[in-house]
Amino acid sequence: MTHLLSPLVAVLVSALLLAACGGESPERMLASAKASLAGREPKAAIVHLKNLLQQAPKSVEARLLMGQALLDSGDAAGATVELRKALDLGATESETLPLLARALLAHGEQRALLEAYARTELPDRAAQADLKASVATAYVMGNELDRARAAVSAALAAAPDHVPARLLQARLTWAGGDVAAALKAIQQVVADAPANPDAWVLLGDLLTAKEPQPEPAIEAYRKALALNSAFLPAHLGILHARLGRQDLAGAQAQYELLKAALPQHRQTYRFGTVLAMQRRDFKTAHELADRLLAAAPFSVDHLRLAGTVALQSGELAKAEGHFVSALKTAPANPMLRRLLAATYLQMSKPDKTLATLHPLLDDKASDPAVLALAATAQAQLGDLAKSQALFARAAKLQPTDERTRVAVALGRLRGPDGDAALAELQGAAATAGSTQVDLALIGALVQRKEFDKALQVVSVLERKQPASPVAATVRGRVHMARGDLAAARSSFERALEITPAYYPATAALAGFDLRDGKPDAAIKRFEALLQLDPKNVSALLALAELRGRSPGGAEQAG
Repeated sequence: MTHLLSPLVAVLVSALLLAACGGESPERMLASAKASLAGREPKAAIVHLKNLLQQAPKSVEARLLMGQALLDSGDAAGATVELRKALDLGATESETLPLLARALLAHGEQRALLEAYARTELPDRAAQADLKASVATAYVMGNELDRARAAVSAALAAAPDHVPARLLQARLTWAGGDVAAALKAIQQVVADAPANPDAWVLLGDLLTAKEPQPEPAIEAYRKALALNSAFLPAHLGILHARLGRQDLAGAQAQYELLKAALPQHRQTYRFGTVLAMQRRDFKTAHELADRLLAAAPFSVDHLRLAGTVALQSGELAKAEGHFVSALKTAPANPMLRRLLAATYLQMSKPDKTLATLHPLLDDKASDPAVLALAATAQAQLGDLAKSQALFARAAKLQPTDERTRVAVALGRLRGPDGDAALAELQGAAATAGSTQVDLALIGALVQRKEFDKALQVVSVLERKQPASPVAATVRGRVHMARGDLAAARSSFERALEITPAYYPATAALAGFDLRDGKPDAAIKRFEALLQLDPKNVSALLALAELRGRSPGGAEQAG
């Protein structure tokens, strides 16, 4: 019976195999894959090619087409695997290496590309031009522009009309500073190859650099999208142009098109996060930022964006964690340091703010944002003179900022029109959304010994930040400057009621303890703070110094 069933089983198995691949012949599946690629449908081509490779796993043409389809669909790693299989099966270097070079670039392996193929010469002139254009791109990514120019020249020597090489040559001309020549070159490429979306995008980029109005550039990007609705660089060009002009409605409309074309792309998540923050829709911003981090948890850019979302939504501990993680990878990144410092300021940790900014702060520091953050931290610590000096430096560096108005007024305070300057400062404080002007004004009033007016501004500061210990601490400093130590002590104690681990207020009260001859009380204050904030470096150092002063304290401090 088994013998009789065997032919039937074989027939059934064959039928199932035919059904699985739609009953199509290899030739027909190959033609379908080519048609899908020509129609910019790489995912459909991949389906046809997978079925074909089940029947003919050693088909060189199918492996090459699969490499092309995977590359077009965004799977550069898969494309690299398939193209290397094609080489192993006997594909020629001329038909394989141009695609493989592009796959390596897309996968971020430009060094591997240069090590393997920078000196390769191909007999086919079009293939040689394509490979050299990729080599030139790899050199550009490594900022080796002279070598990039040499590779572009080699590409154009092989094929003078090679569009990618001509585009790269225009980019290098632009990088050399000659925008007009680059624009003329790219306009010629667009005229010669109007169906090339890369050419339209580069035209848009150059118009963005040259024209004050974004519409001509946006029109160029739209031409690229008319050729390929999922062409990411064109979507990004329009988004950057809209956001650069604060056209949030236009940016949101373009984002919806991007999301429809590439719903799961990282750039879709990224711009969705940015736009959600602009709308103050922090729930959506958090969700999209989390998707970015899930895809690339160690990406500095993703950590920075997620940290910014957390900072703007008030989740300060989460923001701190993201920025600290990013700085471990990029410790020299000034933007990350500014963001972490701003987070510490909101957490009322001025000592950590200054420690974070320390690599950026010196006598030649030229970033007004850094100076303003440091000024605010010094004010939180109670050093109003240092704060005022830093605010003035920041203002001189950024003439359009509100701090300029403050700095000019500060400079006039001691002159004959000091009262007018003071009125100007008071007006700036009344209209400013931030607390920086308030702190500068308080410092100026203390210098003039106008303590009652300074305390009035402290009350304004307190209304702006009712849950912060900063105003109470600054009030204590004003009382100390006027000699009212009882009121100062009360203000510092109030600051600790708001934030028990606030170092500036703790340090001030410990100073009172020492003045009263009670070093043990001062030690207990810092011990209590360290119970709440064990990693507070300033408190650890202060405690070690106090223990070192006390009898038998050297052993405790060690």
